[in-house]
Amino acid sequence: MLEFTTYTRPPYSLKMSIDGKILVQPGDWLSKYSWVFYGNYESLDHFEEYDEQNDTGIPIKNKDLIQVGDILLWVPWFYDYKKQPRNPPAGPGQPSVGPAKPAVYNRQAAAEYARRWAKSHNPRFGRAAHDSTNFVSQALLAGGWPMLRRTPDSSDNGDRQVWWHGERQSRRRGIPSSRTWKFPRALQDFLVLSGRGRVSNRLPQLGDVIQIQGPSGEIFHSMMVTHTRYNGTVDHAGLMSVCYHSSGLLGLRTNELNMPFRKVVDRLMGGERVVFLHISDTIS
Repeated sequence: MLEFTTYTRPPYSLKMSIDGKILVQPGDWLSKYSWVFYGNYESLDHFEEYDEQNDTGIPIKNKDLIQVGDILLWVPWFYDYKKQPRNPPAGPGQPSVGPAKPAVYNRQAAAEYARRWAKSHNPRFGRAAHDSTNFVSQALLAGGWPMLRRTPDSSDNGDRQVWWHGERQSRRRGIPSSRTWKFPRALQDFLVLSGRGRVSNRLPQLGDVIQIQGPSGEIFHSMMVTHTRYNGTVDHAGLMSVCYHSSGLLGLRTNELNMPFRKVVDRLMGGERVVFLHISDTIS
């Protein structure tokens, strides 16, 4: 019978045997395991399902859905242990008993991603009805934002304190994601509630987000700041550029690469309000 030890990196824990087998507990999901071992939410490929008959690992079919009671493998340690049985490694990748260092938002990486995919669509993420915010979320992910979720399935997709994008489950079904990933107001709510950013009156920096709010208060468009060049002049809108995907509304129906923000303002119909969202340099 397997004996499991609890490994913890606050606020999450998991139960693993000495040979790298993980017992799936209620409320577990792969990004939680990734956090415990690596201090991020993206290292999902380091885990596999356990094939007991052949004593090996097989790919997890749906990384967004793992079943309570199943045995998964922490791949690096499972195969190392089979070669040379010993205690878990002391070094990088070892489960930590202390909190991870805060991640740092890489503004340049976020802007580079936005420029790379401004005129096309990354097939991993597909298109969304509000594709401007889907696109901005991808850039934030590229800048180092870890996904955050509360449940291993999609039941938390309306929660304003989660932010995630799943994997395509079939050709007929869309790719699951949280509302905060794809809807402008929900993204702004998550940004503020999570402490990853704030609404600001200061001029945007590279990698910050700009949103457009309609006359009745609805937010309908999100953009990534990809260039700034402030020199003390009054026309700051002409000295920064943005990348965005179409929101399908008003004058913002096309995908744009390094569009001078002044031209964005000129495309609006009147009565809209510009909202600057400053992204924090450290990521919680």
